[in-house]
Amino acid sequence: MSVQDPAPPASETLDRQVFERIFLACCRVPAVLFAIGLAILTVLRCGWNRYEALDVHLDFAKQFPVPIRSYKATSVVGTALAFLLGIRKKEAWWYLHIAGTLLLACVAGMLIARLMKDSKQRRAAAILLMLSPAPIVLLQLVGHYDLFTLFGGILLGLAPSWPYALLSGLLVGFSHGEQGVVMAAATAAVGTGLRIDFKTRIAAFVAACGAARLFVWCWFAAYDWSVRDRAALLDYHLARSVLGFLRASTAALYTWYGPLWIVILAALWAQRHDRRSLLALVAGLIVIPGLATVVTLDGTRVFICCALPGLCWLLRELLTQRTRWSQTLPVYALTGIIVIAAPFLPAYMAWRWGRLLTPWAHVVPDGRQ
Repeated sequence: MSVQDPAPPASETLDRQVFERIFLACCRVPAVLFAIGLAILTVLRCGWNRYEALDVHLDFAKQFPVPIRSYKATSVVGTALAFLLGIRKKEAWWYLHIAGTLLLACVAGMLIARLMKDSKQRRAAAILLMLSPAPIVLLQLVGHYDLFTLFGGILLGLAPSWPYALLSGLLVGFSHGEQGVVMAAATAAVGTGLRIDFKTRIAAFVAACGAARLFVWCWFAAYDWSVRDRAALLDYHLARSVLGFLRASTAALYTWYGPLWIVILAALWAQRHDRRSLLALVAGLIVIPGLATVVTLDGTRVFICCALPGLCWLLRELLTQRTRWSQTLPVYALTGIIVIAAPFLPAYMAWRWGRLLTPWAHVVPDGRQ
């Protein structure tokens, strides 16, 4: 007679079933209504705010391809699109980024549908990603070049093959190559913790990101413009960044994952008996993007840009349940808990010097960089 694991207590099973039923109620909604409702609830939860510091990008678009002497000018994707589309005013720039955000949501949905055949898996993935900090950053900073970095993060995180990772690297390299380095390190650590084959995708991403960054350097050098690397700003902002993080304290930590901390901590707890995997997951999901966030200036947006691919890899592992440890997690029950908790949990993001940007705050030009 084989020895079996003890059955969970009846009360625990009942609680799990209650939360799973809440999630399954979301699955019974028609697909179109589910997508529309999720989009509306995301906007209501996150609010929106315009990113005002666009002078560098708009001036660059007017004289493109002649560079502007600013580190921001090295984020060339939005500027190139503005040049091609004839965009010269802030309003048009904001509309372009709203369209880009909608396209990002559609691409993420298509990739999820391709990776996950079960409808419950797809809907859980959509709910969890919509409750991550990524939509908050996109909607609180409409017009910021984070759109293209997050687009690259989604392509890498949901990539079914290496060509998607190659495209991801190009987007990130032409937008924020320095974040690309941290993104690659964090994602590789998560892949190590999950024991998945990731080397080809990470290699394609790093090669494309590096090539894009090198191209920008050569481009600017051809016009005798020196490129001021963002890393050169580290010493200048370090003290204020650390003090700002300490000032925001646990509020800043909360914004790194928001309601998804429930899933993150549950996954780490499930791996507690495998020290190597646990340490790798902690490094990739928290430590590496967290250090980049603490020592730079911009809070939540830095963290989620660096952590998004690894988060996608974790969610895919938990939802497809390809390994024994992931099968021990009641993912649908956890999703039900998050669905209930999300309306009562704040949807703010940490910003410079420990400031918190809250949904639907009065929009005023405040010099956000």
